[in-house]
Amino acid sequence: MTNKARYLQGAQIAGLINSSKVGMVGFQIATIFNYSDGQTNGLQLGLFNYARTVGFGHEFSSLLSDTWQIGLINFSKVNNGNQIGLINISGKNNGVPLGLLNIDASEGRLSFRSTDLFLSNVSIATGSRFFSNMLQFGYNFSINGLPVWGMSYGLEKDWMNPEKTKFISFSTALWQQKAKDIKLLKGPKILRSEFIYGYKFNKIRFLEIGLAINYQIKTVESQEPSLFSMGNFFPGIVLGIQ
Repeated sequence: MTNKARYLQGAQIAGLINSSKVGMVGFQIATIFNYSDGQTNGLQLGLFNYARTVGFGHEFSSLLSDTWQIGLINFSKVNNGNQIGLINISGKNNGVPLGLLNIDASEGRLSFRSTDLFLSNVSIATGSRFFSNMLQFGYNFSINGLPVWGMSYGLEKDWMNPEKTKFISFSTALWQQKAKDIKLLKGPKILRSEFIYGYKFNKIRFLEIGLAINYQIKTVESQEPSLFSMGNFFPGIVLGIQ
């Protein structure tokens, strides 16, 4: 049912739990939990996986790394390999996490914005150097004709200059809006792409200015039409502070 080793070279296959105290080279396969508290190279396959350091990485792409974590939730202090799961969590992520939510404790972004969709908007992004998951929440202060509030999930890629004083980012997200007197999932839906330029105006803050293109997937009768709409497409703007 369980396997334990101080240092694994080879394979551990268990019904419940595998553990290696100081690392492993090989693979761990278990129904519930795989644990490797050291340098880990190979494969961890289970519901939950933990490794202190995942893989050595590769100078071109961590997709060429020798190490994979595959599970519902994957944990690592340093990820130089590949993680595939519903949730991937790392202290430092140099690799490729593929999941619904990828968390890198060493990096991330919190922005407060005003856009054409919502006067008040909070945007959170975290992931890896390849791309980030993005969650957004917007509110319109109950202005007539506008959705009351909304939320979105999307992907973002940004590029920072070497001095870390400027950046550009591109993102695509699906917005679900809550219209007045209409249930959330029956409200308007919008697919939105944003291109944002950021400039550092003090030691820690960036000013964000951007343009957007929106595609209206679903509308409701009470919804005010957008200005400058071209069929289901209409432009947008972004102003914010990061």
